[in-house]
Amino acid sequence: MAFKVLKISFFAGVSIATFAFAAPAFADENEIGWFADLGAGAAFRSATSDTRDGGLSGNGRVEDIDFDTALAVGGRVGYQFSSALGVFLSYDYVGGDARWFASYAGISNRSRFDAQAQSHVVLANLSYTMDMTSATSLSAVAGLGLAVNRLSDIEESSEATGIKFADVASKTNTGFAARGGVEVNHALSEAFAVKLGASLDYYGSFKTGDTRTIGTNKQSIGAYELDNAWGATLMARATYRF
Repeated sequence: MAFKVLKISFFAGVSIATFAFAAPAFADENEIGWFADLGAGAAFRSATSDTRDGGLSGNGRVEDIDFDTALAVGGRVGYQFSSALGVFLSYDYVGGDARWFASYAGISNRSRFDAQAQSHVVLANLSYTMDMTSATSLSAVAGLGLAVNRLSDIEESSEATGIKFADVASKTNTGFAARGGVEVNHALSEAFAVKLGASLDYYGSFKTGDTRTIGTNKQSIGAYELDNAWGATLMARATYRF
């Protein structure tokens, strides 16, 4: 799945970039007024954890957190005040697989957890743009807002045997989110433009529920938390100016 997302994102970006910079310049991409865009790409995420009280024993310690390459899609609506200054509201969905391990005092075998980690991110953003040519520009972008993070389809298995033995309850967390990045913009016409961007995104934390189910037996557990989740995101966008 990670390779497929990377492959699709890479060829989409190359295709857009080739078309954009081979196309003639029609108009200044930063014309004053309203705009909207749609984008797709890939996010490369990481996280840490302070969990020391997870699991049935209440002393589970989260270790070795790993995220697969995630699909990132989103849209923006905003207003360009001048060739330099713009503001916009953005929504992005970022979703993919996550896994981690938990060790327990007095137990040599760790538990492995596999889950879906999804983020719905809404940000208020500010952009500052510098013209490179009559149709091409470079923008710095910064945003603040909220991330709704969810861990779901959480399966617990034995690290030693790989056999699943429990389902852990899903949970949704809401918290602070932020973004900083750069974009290359190129106008294809008076109304249409394409953008290639890279950003560093902060999502906050993911957390499991506080129960697990083994067969028909539901047990209370200490929740596992993935803190300080960050992502490096590459996106290709198509923009329409009203």
